[in-house]
Amino acid sequence: MNQRLVVVDGKGGVGRTTVAVALARAWASRGRRVWIVSLHNDPGLARRCGVAPAYAPTPITTNVSVSTLATPAALRDFGTRKLPVGALGGAALGSRPMSALVDAVPGLADLVQLGKVEDRLRWPIGDEVPLDAIILDAPATGHGHRLLDAPGVVAALARTGPFHGLAAKIADLIGDEQTMRQVVVSLPEPLPASETLESIDATLAAGRRPHAIVMNRTPPRPPQPRPDLPPGWNARMDLLEARVALADAANDTLRTGLAARGLDHLPQLPMADAAAADGHPPWGAWSDALAPLVDALEDS
Repeated sequence: MNQRLVVVDGKGGVGRTTVAVALARAWASRGRRVWIVSLHNDPGLARRCGVAPAYAPTPITTNVSVSTLATPAALRDFGTRKLPVGALGGAALGSRPMSALVDAVPGLADLVQLGKVEDRLRWPIGDEVPLDAIILDAPATGHGHRLLDAPGVVAALARTGPFHGLAAKIADLIGDEQTMRQVVVSLPEPLPASETLESIDATLAAGRRPHAIVMNRTPPRPPQPRPDLPPGWNARMDLLEARVALADAANDTLRTGLAARGLDHLPQLPMADAAAADGHPPWGAWSDALAPLVDALEDS
């Protein structure tokens, strides 16, 4: 298998992080080494995995680790790896004034953190174990698109120097059809489905393409015809049937919209709205649901 960078994106609240972790677990069950990353010191990924946020990879299960990246640490890493003065350059770049400057330049903080991802995927050093895949738990759609546009923004601002070189490397990674994959997460409701199509339009306009859609929190289909139920259960069945009707409408919206964009071949996978067992997320069921997505990401 070629190394993969998989960007998991979507609107806020659709469950991007849950899908990213379930996908990593499904991939790791095949013996692949997978690293899941969140950016800008966002602790949501670490909390979902039950660990403390940390820049260094933290194992959560066999072959899967997670990291929470932030600008100062990524700058130190960049300086140590890329500048001729090594650790001294890393310390200078990781200083508070430099971090504040980088945060103030549009796209540069995104680029520096993506630089860590590119290094870890393509240029492991020291005791860093080579990876088969990195899954980026991307920010919500608006910032997620700006994140992938960051190389072009920085290249236009920094015409020479190390950041210009970094922008070129990240642009090469994002534009590499053999490496990068983009998975869009949505919900089984008409409005999120329409918003997903708008996000796909922005992706296509930027010269990229999505590779799959995961419909998170898909409700189970009720039995037909409706069986005789105990008192009080008919109201619950009414709610379930209403959710299924919304899910069907959302799927119709997506299918029609994708066909109009020439993307009717795009894999669409349901991920069930499964209940937690003993307070633990049903990772096994979710990972099983995403097994076909692993096939699509490896083969496409």
